[in-house]
Formats: sequence, structure tokens, C-alpha cells
Amino acid sequence: MNDTTKAGKFLDAINRYAEAYREKLRQEVEAYKEQKIEQATEEGLQDAHELIRREIAQMKAAIITETAQKEESARRELYAVRERMTDSVIDKARDKIAVFTATPEYDQKLIALAKLIKDTVGDDEVTLYLSPKDFSKGSLLSPLLPNAKITEDSDITLGGIRAYAADRGIILDLTYDSKLSYEKSRFISECGLKVV
Repeated sequence: MNDTTKAGKFLDAINRYAEAYREKLRQEVEAYKEQKIEQATEEGLQDAHELIRREIAQMKAAIITETAQKEESARRELYAVRERMTDSVIDKARDKIAVFTATPEYDQKLIALAKLIKDTVGDDEVTLYLSPKDFSKGSLLSPLLPNAKITEDSDITLGGIRAYAADRGIILDLTYDSKLSYEKSRFISECGLKVV
């Protein structure tokens, strides 16, 4: 075999080896590119999922805040409605008390309250507090409570009697003002208008 044939076969062998090595490198490069693309896609998906999670969390927070604000606004509105309803009922009661205190039956009620005070304090000294409009009715009460000092009290606007027996430390609040205040509290708690 001549040198040219040997050299040609050697070159052919080197070319085949180079071609095989080049194909192997191309496959490795393709595999590496696919791996990197897959890795980048996975990282992109993770970033997208994280962004979506953050957006959802922000949306939930916004919805919760908006809902809480709407609930608070509705609660305030319900309080206002309840107050108006309560005030309406109490105003009607106040008007009925005003009508009653202008009748002779009211004078009898004051006498009955004076008897109740007498039953409690006996003949001890007692201060009777009456509203300015009832101060002139003190003469109805004096015969029942001869040791009573009758005083005008501008805090009593509706009527009734507040009594204070200092020696015994007894205070009796038999005014329509305190009764109406109590009834207002009771009305709010029992009428089913609670705001929760």
C-alpha cells in the first residue's frame, strides 16, 4: 500500500472521528440548550406563580378591607336608624308623661309617691326634690311628710320626686326622668335592634 493511500485512509479516519466528535458535541449542545430552556421555563413559571400569589393576596387584602369598611358603614347606619327609632319611641313616651303630669291623676300619683317615701324613711328628716313645674305642688306633700324640706331641682324635667334622707343615707329616685332613662336602656336591649 502506498503512502498516499495510507495518508488518505488516515485522513478519512480523522474526518470520521472529527465528524463523530462534532455530532457528539452538537447533541451535547442541544441537550444543554434544552436543559437551560426547561430550567428557564420552570423558573419563569415559579416567578409567574409567585407573582400570581402576591396579586391574589393583595386582592384578598383589598376585598377584606373594603368589606370591613362596608360593614362598619352599615353598622353606623344601623346605629343611626336604631337611635332615631329609639328617640321616636322615647319622645312619644315623654309626650305622654307630659300630658299625664298635667292631670289631677298626677297629683294623686305624687301623693302616692310621698306615702312610699314616708313608709321608707318614717318621720325622719328628708329632702324632697321636685321639678320646677311641680314645685308649687309641694303643699300636697307636706301633710304626709311634715319633716320634709322641699327643694326645686332643674335636673328633674318630667316629674316625680327624688328624696334624700341624709341621716339614713337613703336616696329614692322616683322621678319619671330616671324611669324613662331605665326604660330607654331596656328598650334598646330587648327590642331586637341590637347591632352586632
